[in-house]
Amino acid sequence: MKGIQSNGFLPIIAQAIAEMEAQHGEFSSIDEINLAELGRRTGLSRAKLRRLKANGFCKTVHGLVGKRKRSTFWTVTVLFWIACSEMVSATLRSAWNGYRRLVLPEAAAQ
Repeated sequence: MKGIQSNGFLPIIAQAIAEMEAQHGEFSSIDEINLAELGRRTGLSRAKLRRLKANGFCKTVHGLVGKRKRSTFWTVTVLFWIACSEMVSATLRSAWNGYRRLVLPEAAAQ
């Protein structure tokens, strides 16, 4: 290859396959593509190329689609202070007592 002319790996693979077809002739099917040579031309591993070949060299969605984001430090902190403020307004006199009641189990038993 004369250099990478795109950002994504699918156009890189398409360019490498086009160069291989110019050198070796047209491929009648996807199964005729030599993955070892394609890996040398693109720099991608043969395992990734095998997976792409099984998918027909089509872009697929990644495995995290539909999965919820994990909670971040700030969301946990905000939820903690909301719980503390509700406890202070209800029965407690300070946020420290709320912290002891939520976090320290021996303080809650007293």
